[in-house]
Amino acid sequence: MKRRVFVVLLLLFAVPFFCFAAGSAEKSGDGQEKILRVITAESFYPYIYRDTSSGNLTGFEYEVIEEIARRTGYKTKWLFAGDPAAMFGSIDAGKADTIALSISVSEARKKVYTFSEIYLYDKNRLVTLADNPAKGIDDFQGKKVCVELGGINQPFFDEYNKNLPEDKKIKTITIEGSPRENLELGRFDAYPLSVLSFNRLMERKKYNIKMVGEPIVIGPIAYPFSKNADPKMVEAFNKTIKEMHKDGTLSALSQKYFKCDATKAE
Repeated sequence: MKRRVFVVLLLLFAVPFFCFAAGSAEKSGDGQEKILRVITAESFYPYIYRDTSSGNLTGFEYEVIEEIARRTGYKTKWLFAGDPAAMFGSIDAGKADTIALSISVSEARKKVYTFSEIYLYDKNRLVTLADNPAKGIDDFQGKKVCVELGGINQPFFDEYNKNLPEDKKIKTITIEGSPRENLELGRFDAYPLSVLSFNRLMERKKYNIKMVGEPIVIGPIAYPFSKNADPKMVEAFNKTIKEMHKDGTLSALSQKYFKCDATKAE
């Protein structure tokens, strides 16, 4: 009798254990839907934005990510934040896997994040108000320039300022919100922007701004991941980006949205 009770109890405990084990296998098995959490902005034309007629996301970044997801078997989950700092914060908190917002690869960022293969190159020039007589970088000595926190432009200004007296050094600041709108409000004198972004921005509306001087930085663009990211995900990104370079997909998307091939460093 005691043996029969023991067997019954053993079976009762074994059933939930088996179910738990089976559930774990299902969650980690190949049949599980793979989710790629991508954080971005909703109005960064032409990189990523909402179509005015349908309200759906579109743009260069959107199509690149969706193509990577299609080729690697991931389903994308799009998340949104107001600025890059918040987006990197989401990666740090484990709430997002990567950022799709033309993120430049800087030495400072490489210390904290793992970057994918480069898929785009952006030339950055200074943007200022249309009536500003400035012709180039030297005309902004002693003035304020807005830069992205942790981006590739800050090291340029650090180097530029090295041998200048204090009153001639360009003061770099960071702000929240639209740099263009803050420039128009007089909060600083200029800000670096990619030539790709500026050209397409001005096609949509003739803002009261202009670009001046030669490019100050040519920035490689890649997808950032946490240092603790799934290595299989990063490997899949890298392999697919290489394939998309080779088969011309990235070049075609660049031509579609930027009217030029910005996938090469030249």
